[in-house]
Amino acid sequence: MIEFFVAGEPRPQGSKRAFMGKGATRPVMVEQGGEGLKGWRLRLAATVASFAPSTGPLSDPVGVTIVFRMPVPKSRKNEWPIARNRGDIDKLCRAVLDELTGVLIVDDAQVVMLGASKVYAPDEPPGARICVWTRAEELALLAEPVPIVSV
Repeated sequence: MIEFFVAGEPRPQGSKRAFMGKGATRPVMVEQGGEGLKGWRLRLAATVASFAPSTGPLSDPVGVTIVFRMPVPKSRKNEWPIARNRGDIDKLCRAVLDELTGVLIVDDAQVVMLGASKVYAPDEPPGARICVWTRAEELALLAEPVPIVSV
């Protein structure tokens, strides 16, 4: 298992948008990222690079878990203990998986299991704790079916 923490406010990867410029022969792709995305991606890249396997990116199936620790907003209401308005969780994951690709893993298509959560971090610095499982035993354990309970 490879586990590490990336400090900084997690930012969602934006959507891609294509458009045709005047006189263009093919569309131009633009990544729409919010404020701070570039800095977040740079911190992710630097940390991921420090954990890159010396033999090159892993090519086996992997499982990935990510816990995003979000800063507590000043307007927080106690009845909602998680960060619901700080970016779609799938777009937060996309930013992380994009940085893992080509460095820690060959391609994000080899991620066969993905778990993610967003939590407030009132007493800890914001960031993301990322775990990558590479052993077949760990993946098999995570993939065990959950019993169905009828009520």
